[in-house]
Formats: sequence, C-alpha cells, structure tokens
Amino acid sequence: MNRAAFRVLRLVAFCAAEALILAGAWVGTRHETAAVNQAINEASDLRDPSPFRAALMGHLGKIHLGLEGYLRSPDPSLEKQIAESRKDFDLLLPEFSQQNPKLFPQAANDEIKRTFGPFKDVLDHTLEMNSRRMESRAALDRNFDRILYLIDHDLRPLIRREQADGPERADAVLNIENQMRAWHENLVQAWAQPSEATSARVYENENRGETYLELYSNMELLPRERKVLHEVRTLWQTNNDLSRESFVKENLVSQAEKGVDAERLQIVAVLNKFLPALPPAEMENRKRAILNAMRLHLTAAAGIGLLGLVSVVVLGIAIYRFVHAPAPVESGIFRVRAAEHGAHSAKEPTLQMDLKGTIAAWSQEAEALYGYSLAEMIGQSIGKLFESETEIARLGKELQKANRLTFETTHKTKSGTPLPVRIEFHTVSDASGRAAAISLSCSRR
Repeated sequence: MNRAAFRVLRLVAFCAAEALILAGAWVGTRHETAAVNQAINEASDLRDPSPFRAALMGHLGKIHLGLEGYLRSPDPSLEKQIAESRKDFDLLLPEFSQQNPKLFPQAANDEIKRTFGPFKDVLDHTLEMNSRRMESRAALDRNFDRILYLIDHDLRPLIRREQADGPERADAVLNIENQMRAWHENLVQAWAQPSEATSARVYENENRGETYLELYSNMELLPRERKVLHEVRTLWQTNNDLSRESFVKENLVSQAEKGVDAERLQIVAVLNKFLPALPPAEMENRKRAILNAMRLHLTAAAGIGLLGLVSVVVLGIAIYRFVHAPAPVESGIFRVRAAEHGAHSAKEPTLQMDLKGTIAAWSQEAEALYGYSLAEMIGQSIGKLFESETEIARLGKELQKANRLTFETTHKTKSGTPLPVRIEFHTVSDASGRAAAISLSCSRR
C-alpha cells in the first residue's frame, strides 16, 4: 500500500471514530437530559404526604370516638357516624392515588386496604356483640319495670294495714321492691364500670331479693297475691339468668373493642410508614439533594456536548489539512515541483531534507543504496552521507543558484564504503509556493 492510500485509509478511520464519538455523545446527552427532567419532576412533586395521612387518621378517629360513645350509649347518630366514616375512608384511598401517585403510591394504597379489611371485620363483630348485649339489657329493663308494676298495682292494693299481718306483709313487699331497685342500680353500675366488686354487689342483691321473696311467700297470702307473686318470682329468676348472661356479653364486647383498637393501631402504623410527615429540615435536605443532582447532570451533559464539539473541530481541521496539503512523495511529506520548467523529474525522489539539511524522508531505494534504515536516518543531517565537508559546501552554493540541478559526488554507505552517486536535486514548495524542502534522487554512477 502506497503512502497516499494509507493517508486516505487513516482519514476514513478517523471519520469512523468521530462518528462513534458523536453517537456516544448524543446518547450520553439524551441520558443526562432525561435525568435532569426526572429531577425537575421530583422537585415539583416534592411535598409533605402527611396531609393524606391526616385525612385518613381523621376518619379513623371518628370511627374510634363514635364506637366508644355507641358502646356506652346506643345513640343512632353515633352508629351513623361510624358507618359514614368507614365509607369515607374507603373512598379516599383511590381518590388520593389519582391526585398524586408519587406521594400516595399504589403500594401504600394496597397496604392500607389490606390492613383496613380486618379492621372493618372486627368493627362489625363488635357492633354485633353490642347489639346482642343491648337486647339483654333491654330485656332486663322490661322485666324490672314489670316487677315494679306488679308490686304497685297488684300486690300493694291487696294488703290492708288493719289485717293482722298487714304491716308485716307490707314491709315484706317493700323489702322486695327496695332490693330489686338496688339490684338494678348496681347492675347498671357494673355495666358502666365493670369490676369484681360491682359484680359481687349484683350477685348479693339477687340472693337477698330471693330471700325476701321466699319470706313473703311463706306468709298467709290471698290467692290473688300468690298468683302475682309467682309472676314476680318468675321475672326475678329470668333477670337472674339475664344478668349473668349480660356479664358474659360485656366481656365479649370488651374483647371485641380491644380487637378494634389493635387493628386501628396497625392501620396507624401503615399510615406512618407510607405517609410520613416531612420536617422542614428534611424537606430542605431533599430539595438540596435534587438540585445537586440536577447540577451534576447538567454539567455532565455540557461536558459531553463540549467533547462532541471539540471532536468535530478536530475532524474539520484534519479534513482541511488532507484536502489542502500537497500530495506526498513516496516518503509521504511534500509534492516535488520543478521550479523553472514546472515538470516533474523522471526519477522518484530517493530522500528528502528540509532547508537546514535535516533528512525528513527516506525511501526504500535509499535504504537499499546506502544501507541505512528509515529509523536510522530520519532527523539526521545530510552530511552523514558525504565523505567531506567540502562537497557539502559546494552543494550549498550550487543550490543557491538554481532550483533544479544534477550533481555528481561521492557518498559513503553505512559500512563506510565510498559510493559514487549522481544526485538530481529539486526544491519542494508548500501550498503557498515557498520553498519548504529539497528532494534528492540518488543513483549509483
């Protein structure tokens, strides 16, 4: 391959490398630009997610307070509040996800739904237990009211003070009534403030009341009194069973309420995990981190773009030099011109030197003629080939007179052997026409 073809091939390789550099710069710039856009979106979406949590916590609080009040007092408005808050909590989850998927991600939505499901189940169970408990309480209240009615309207009208045992029978009925009222009052207190002491007082009232009923039944009673007393004793025994049953239901409701609280705390933990409050300092740190990332990506994009621009400039310079540089001789630096006649020498140059006499090109013919390799001669003085300095001085004077001449002299080879040669000199001009080098075509004579 000659040197001209090698130069073209090298330029093509350089262009291919430049194409790869530009492609890499384009991909890198797009990547960094996408990263900057993502950072901008993160900065615009950077807000405190705790308002979402506060809204959901508000509905949980309404359910909690409504349930506490409803278990103490069966107010229908409280039951309605519980139902509405449950519904609002469920409706807010998809609404929040649509408003801001980044602040309220799908993972948070799914996890909150997962924990809210058991909460609703335990809440329904508690409300059902409470409904059964209230049915037992209502039955107790109805029976107590019935007992009072029978005492006031059926027993007392049958008792006469003028009867022999009238005062004793009247006192017995009064004891039954007082004991029943005390029983009812202690039972209500046991429901409101359950404890072993209040339960013990309820059982004590039951037993005393049954004793008073037994004492009254042993007296000389009228048939009508015995019939009414039988109904009273039946109601008393029914309430005795209902009161014990109510304690069991009180425990069930209490356990169910604790289950509701435990599930509510699970939801609160999930809300705190996925929707945490961001303190101002943490918010500022996140903003600063995003801004630093943006600066880094912008700097990287600018650097990649600058690298691509520099590579384009370098390629342009290389192409300009290739187009405007003189075509090389075999050694590959200058085009040889005959200054006076404008015609090329019939012989190819053997070597080339600059105006100071330093060898700049060394052909294979020169290597075969003198025995020196290219590496040995590039950068050496032309005087290395001459036997005497007199010949060098004479050559210099002749070259000052003409741009082209033929000269006969004696050189020496690498081994030191004298070599008679005929040298044809040509000046070599650059693109502006100025002498830039001297071409020598050497042959043995």
